[in-house]
Amino acid sequence: MKTLDNKTTNAYNLLLQKINGLNEKERVNITKVLLFAIEKHKDQTYDWEDGKKLPYSYHVICVAINAYKFSSEGIEPILVGLLHDIIEDKKALVGEIEQLLNNQGLDKNKLVKSIILLDRTQYLSEPKGYYKEILNDENAIVVKSADLVANLQAGLDCFEDVMNSEKRLWIYKYLFEIKNYILPSDNFHKLKHYKNIRREFDAVSSNIIKRFSQKHLEEFNKFMEAQNESRN
Repeated sequence: MKTLDNKTTNAYNLLLQKINGLNEKERVNITKVLLFAIEKHKDQTYDWEDGKKLPYSYHVICVAINAYKFSSEGIEPILVGLLHDIIEDKKALVGEIEQLLNNQGLDKNKLVKSIILLDRTQYLSEPKGYYKEILNDENAIVVKSADLVANLQAGLDCFEDVMNSEKRLWIYKYLFEIKNYILPSDNFHKLKHYKNIRREFDAVSSNIIKRFSQKHLEEFNKFMEAQNESRN
């Protein structure tokens, strides 16, 4: 495995700590998928503050940690979280993922379906269609929520860099999608721990918005208005 930076190593160790209470087979399955994801994403980076770039696996691990917090039981959301970008980023074929998940005592087809649904490239110009599919799949809802929280938290951690670049438009987009696609969904409210996810959404969203300058707040409100108009 490629040597990880301190921040990613800390996230890696935190995930292992979180799953320590699971049985040995579950821990082995998660670790196997974790190492696979790190290897497959090894040539990708995740932008950080002051021009620094982290291994992309940092983001993947953060999503898996959030998915663990957001899920009711079982390890499926953790596995999907670790693999949530692997098809979208063209880092593995579906057959490779099926082979990875084979003989693990899991519903392989169900997991692969969730991972495929999270491939946003199929719906680049149609977020409504993307979320319509995701919101009919429990693992996909949980992991997409975990992904959005991870990206918004990263935006908070690198706030000045993000808001002084075009990346702030991604923050606006994430906030719009949470408010307009996930939170109104009946299927989201059927999740066992949806209240926990809602609290995370509310906390990270409010922490970001209250740090907006007046200029960025006006820009954000115009962005939201434009997005709402395009939906109608």
